[in-house]
Amino acid sequence: MIGSQVIAIAVGVISSVIASSVWLFGLRRMRPVIDISPWIVEDDTASGAPTCYRIKIINRSRRALVDVAFELAVMRPERTQGGVVKMRRVVPVSGPPPLIIPGRGRGDDANTYRIRVDADLRGILDGDAHRFIRLRVFARDEVTGIGRVVEREYYEPRSDLRAGKYSKGQSFEVVGS
Repeated sequence: MIGSQVIAIAVGVISSVIASSVWLFGLRRMRPVIDISPWIVEDDTASGAPTCYRIKIINRSRRALVDVAFELAVMRPERTQGGVVKMRRVVPVSGPPPLIIPGRGRGDDANTYRIRVDADLRGILDGDAHRFIRLRVFARDEVTGIGRVVEREYYEPRSDLRAGKYSKGQSFEVVGS
């Protein structure tokens, strides 16, 4: 009698753990999939015009991203009494973030977005060896509403900044201007 109750309780606990694991795995698969370019493109807009910088974002999920927001910041470690703290200074970007980035489709490039920055990022990175640039992108899945934050950091101007323009399509390839 007691043995059958223990078995029933054990089966209930094990099935609950399995059901919770499957549910969490399913929710994890429904989060947005966002890629950020590994480098910043230095784009000469026209001869004699000031340089602007662009960072490409790609929505790799099939569903659209909604409530898209991003923050570009210059980070600088600073020593305080409690240790080292990363100080943040937000860099303004041109235009508001898009409200929606469509999902990935066959032969369609609507799921890509380029952030334009008019600030002198090369000067920021060249000025101090300890400074770096951080881009954070937040978006929600259009169906589930589950959000995700993706972050990319850029440290070295010689390797993280490239001259040219992003190629059209689903890659981060940079082509000459």
